[in-house]
Amino acid sequence: MLADENPANDWSHLTPEEKEGRTKAKDEKEAAAKTAKEEEEKNALAAYEALDAVAKISANYAKKVEEVHKQCTGELAIKRLSKA
Repeated sequence: MLADENPANDWSHLTPEEKEGRTKAKDEKEAAAKTAKEEEEKNALAAYEALDAVAKISANYAKKVEEVHKQCTGELAIKRLSKA
């Protein structure tokens, strides 16, 4: 179902107060998600900084492997879709 087709996204029947309330709730949810993401990144950086030299090399390698896996998975999905 497309976002435009979802009845939950149809605000035509709402009053201005209800629309404002939904907008505020959406903004608060986005702000909370952004704050949580920033906190997670900060914790990951602190954990990385606490590692010794060999562990940092290992962590860097694991991060590169994860990036390659994500890229390959995306390319594989595209290839599968293009065959269909």
